Amino acid sequence: MIHCLESRNLDTKLMRKIGMSLSEYYKNSRLFTVICLTLYFVFTIPIAFLQPTEGYNMPPDEMARYLLPSEMFRTGCLPTGLEPQVQVPGYGGSYMFQPYFPYICMAVLMRIAALLTGITDTRLLLPVCRCFNVFIGFICLMLVIRLSEELFDKKWKQYLYAVVVIFLPEHLFLYTYVNTEAMCLLGIFMQLLFIIQIYQRGITPVRAILYAVGASLTTLSYFNGYGYMIASVLLFFGSQWGNENLKKKWTKIIEWGILIISVWLLLSGWYFLRNYRLYDGDLFGLKTQAAHRIYPEPSPYKQGIGLIQLLKERHTLSIMFNSSIAVFGSSFIDGPIWLYRGYKIVLTIGVLGFLGRLFYNKDGLIISRKRVYLGLCFIVAWAINVGIWLYYAYFVEHQRQGRYIVPGWPALAFFFCVGFSFWVELINNNKKQQMIATLIGAGWIALCFWYLVGYALPAY
Repeated sequence: MIHCLESRNLDTKLMRKIGMSLSEYYKNSRLFTVICLTLYFVFTIPIAFLQPTEGYNMPPDEMARYLLPSEMFRTGCLPTGLEPQVQVPGYGGSYMFQPYFPYICMAVLMRIAALLTGITDTRLLLPVCRCFNVFIGFICLMLVIRLSEELFDKKWKQYLYAVVVIFLPEHLFLYTYVNTEAMCLLGIFMQLLFIIQIYQRGITPVRAILYAVGASLTTLSYFNGYGYMIASVLLFFGSQWGNENLKKKWTKIIEWGILIISVWLLLSGWYFLRNYRLYDGDLFGLKTQAAHRIYPEPSPYKQGIGLIQLLKERHTLSIMFNSSIAVFGSSFIDGPIWLYRGYKIVLTIGVLGFLGRLFYNKDGLIISRKRVYLGLCFIVAWAINVGIWLYYAYFVEHQRQGRYIVPGWPALAFFFCVGFSFWVELINNNKKQQMIATLIGAGWIALCFWYLVGYALPAY
């Protein structure tokens, strides 16, 4: 009997110590940031350097992409995309027909590295370009942590959102090889951070300009991220819809809109002007790309395959889901099936919690209109991202690579965290809430670590 009482006292003391430690942890944002940064570099740097620079298991289309910074480095000029040396071997077309600003930055960095080291062989400078995206990911991480503070009130919710966004394996993968998606994500996080600040706390010149910078980075990087610009425009209109009369509302919208559009045009307008001049009015370069690309087979639409049939019969949805979670290399380094089923279960619990948040609250429905409108804008951003991929996969080329929809992950993670917080807050105890959130976050990181160490790294 005495032994049982002593055990209970020890358990109670242990729980109190854990609760006190968690309280200190959630008060110390700097500690959380250091932990995330450490884990980020531990996860990404080995992948960036161990991935092969040629042959099997290279990152998807990396050599075709690397043709652009290599040519810019060699000539000091922007190619048009029509030169044979930047055409994709065996397929035609060129990544120069798509947004290419990140490749310009990589070429500049290659020049600096060549001056410092004397290395001029582009094959040896490939890791320099990979490190550029690793650095981009570092900035994204800092922005995500800051963004989480704008989206959620409690620290444990903020930490959970940051962990869920950052430590998705496929998200980390995008920062380890030559691509434009990394800078697109940087632009997305900048847009979200500053447009939400505008939406919730009011507009200032600094916020407006920094938002426009983020929109420009997305514009110059990747078409699949354009949905966030549309969602941000909706949030901008929502931020200006106060209690003033109609004339004052539209005056504010026009004044601030002119500033944002001016900065955006100043930073990214040259891209469309160049395309218009080089490609006979083809602003986005899509028609030019289609004219020079050799597709291995006709699109599902041209084959007479229905969209529903395509999604069901070719395992498109399951392959897209798995490869948006964790598939490295040339889309061949995947994990065991139960890993993806585990993610499905966890995400489903989050979605159900989100629905619960909408339709049930033990204190009554207290979701503000602003919060609902913010959620709707996130849905718009995610839906456009998925819609762009679906259009391309059905009408142009049947591509089933989850990296195309990773830009939608910050929006989807918002709903996941809102849903999980619903379940956690059913427990009316702050320390227990913190403990559960910590376990969820630690489990999420553990899954990422397990895939990277158990499957990705051994494949290299």
